[in-house]
Amino acid sequence: HRFPALPHTTEEPNKLCQAYKMSAVADEKSNVPQKWRDSLKEVLFTEERIAKRVAELAAKISKDYAGKEILAVGLLNGAMMYVTDLLRQVTVPNRVDFMVVSSYAGTETT
Repeated sequence: HRFPALPHTTEEPNKLCQAYKMSAVADEKSNVPQKWRDSLKEVLFTEERIAKRVAELAAKISKDYAGKEILAVGLLNGAMMYVTDLLRQVTVPNRVDFMVVSSYAGTETT
């Protein structure tokens, strides 16, 4: 599975997570984990569209950072697969690290 690009607004992460869970067409439900099959409503981003965008971003990063090494930082757990897929296609030397973040105890936002 591939993840979409990171959102540009603070309202988008949950929508994108939901879109990822529902990113298979109804007649391809066999590709969707059982726990999500019954809640599949519509296709927001096809696997092909996501893969194409990841390739476009990798090409742009490779061009923009030619001759340099990059450090990619992903937020666990959601970005792991996306960052991995992206960096496989980046042609410049790269390193990756991950961060775990959370809200303050007892709150939903920071």
